[in-house]
Amino acid sequence: MGEYSCEADNAVGSITATGILTVHAPPKFLTRPKNQLVEIGDEVLFECQASGHPRPTLYWSVEGNSSLLLPGYRDGRLEVTLTPEGRSVLSIARFAREDSGKVVVCNALNAVGSVSSRTVVNVDTQFELPPPIIEQGPVNQTLPVKSIVVLPCRTLGTPVPQISWYLNGIPIDVQEHERRNLSDAGTLTISDLQRHEDEGLYTCVASNRNGKSSWSGYLRLDTPTNPNIKFYRAAELSTYPGPPGKPQLVEKGDDSVTLSWTRSNKVGASSLVGYVVEMFGKNETDGWVAVGTRIQNTTYTQAGLVAGVNYFFLIRAENSHGLSLPSPMSEPIAVGTRYFNSGLDLSEARASLLSGDVVELTNASVVDSTSMKLTWQIINGKYVEGFYIYARQLPNPITNMATAYINPQLDSIAASDAAAAASVSASASALISTKPNIAAAGKRDAMDSQQQQQQSLAQIQSSYSNKYRMLTILNGGGASSCTLTGLFQYTLYEFFIVPFYKSVEGKPSNSRLARTLEDGKYLVTRYQYQLHSEKYIFGQLALCFINGLSFFNIKLEIFSVI
Repeated sequence: MGEYSCEADNAVGSITATGILTVHAPPKFLTRPKNQLVEIGDEVLFECQASGHPRPTLYWSVEGNSSLLLPGYRDGRLEVTLTPEGRSVLSIARFAREDSGKVVVCNALNAVGSVSSRTVVNVDTQFELPPPIIEQGPVNQTLPVKSIVVLPCRTLGTPVPQISWYLNGIPIDVQEHERRNLSDAGTLTISDLQRHEDEGLYTCVASNRNGKSSWSGYLRLDTPTNPNIKFYRAAELSTYPGPPGKPQLVEKGDDSVTLSWTRSNKVGASSLVGYVVEMFGKNETDGWVAVGTRIQNTTYTQAGLVAGVNYFFLIRAENSHGLSLPSPMSEPIAVGTRYFNSGLDLSEARASLLSGDVVELTNASVVDSTSMKLTWQIINGKYVEGFYIYARQLPNPITNMATAYINPQLDSIAASDAAAAASVSASASALISTKPNIAAAGKRDAMDSQQQQQQSLAQIQSSYSNKYRMLTILNGGGASSCTLTGLFQYTLYEFFIVPFYKSVEGKPSNSRLARTLEDGKYLVTRYQYQLHSEKYIFGQLALCFINGLSFFNIKLEIFSVI
């Protein structure tokens, strides 16, 4: 690629001819976005960079949303920036549970072709685990002074929970009391009980990176000779019922779930009085919460759940001696999940639409000062329900108008001829979207046409250079062309097409650049005629309308058929 010169000389003189060679190259990724596992509340960053000639346009898209995210876009938790090195960076602030599973695609396109790179962002399951489960904790007891008490704190959790004890809200330091001992299993033993030092509310707290759980029991102390006190020591574990079976999902609604479980064959030392249902929801409950007590049946319905949150459940049986050990924890249950997590298998459609070329934009030709006709060819239409047609307004630098009035028109006429000879358009059903695309760097202020006319060209360029117009074309009947209307006069646009199937967007087409006409300056209607004889073709005759005046433009060329 560069400037080449040819020089010829003889005794009379010399002559030089110079030409510039421009090599176009399709986009190629230098940096691709990577799959990520993140924690809820984190900021997520995706990076993308591509090379090619002409320089590719980079944009992001999120599956299920037909909007384009260009550098400079910022709205809510989404922002797109461009680094000095040319990398496009998409950031998602305060990652939420409902964002998990979203498909993010980086696209790069130019006049030669396009490339797409897909990635998925998910919540790291280790941060979705519930806090520790306290299987057995302290219970209310009344004991005589000078006796001994054993307060259990038996826990489950990953990672292994750290156990700490509190007396009336004050941390217990076993190193400062010879009478107190804490085992490796978390059991607190106190000997030679003293009323003024040891009576009160004991709380066991189990904690790990997933959260905290607590269990409290009150210890009352009195003299053993007091006839008005009925002493009560915690029952043995063998007197409690056996743990119920793992809760299973029976039915799920928009905001409710119905669970079922099996009862244990072990009743314990007294008859069963019911079941306790405990629930945990990340960022929705303060640890494990008892949502149902003394449930008589082995089914339970919990309502008022938040969509997109993973909930966990466990069941305990209760008799007059106390609560059993918990059942195995349920599988995570979420209600009201969004479309992209609804279970619809779109993997085959993604593979078809993103793995190869789907559609080629063959031509963008001028219709009039506010309209362009686009023509395309479908390469792989297996999973194509329709197309999103995008028209991006590019900066329109002020140039020598005398030159601009001539050369662009010649180019557009040639392009129009090529399009007319190359394809026949199928009818298409179109739905026009008039809302501004979210790829815009800022919101378009409402203004009337008189105010718009008063704006300088530079202001218009600055305000609209990153805005898109979008047209949705349904693929019924194999649509192959459409006309975009309502464009700005004498404005440079970048056009490209994105195929879609349900919520999946495919690899975009190549792009085409074209400029609309200035009103009244260029060709509006054109008719062509060819004069034939048996031996010669006499060229073409064009009827043009310029500034409301008609004239004939005759170009006569004689070509021999023989």
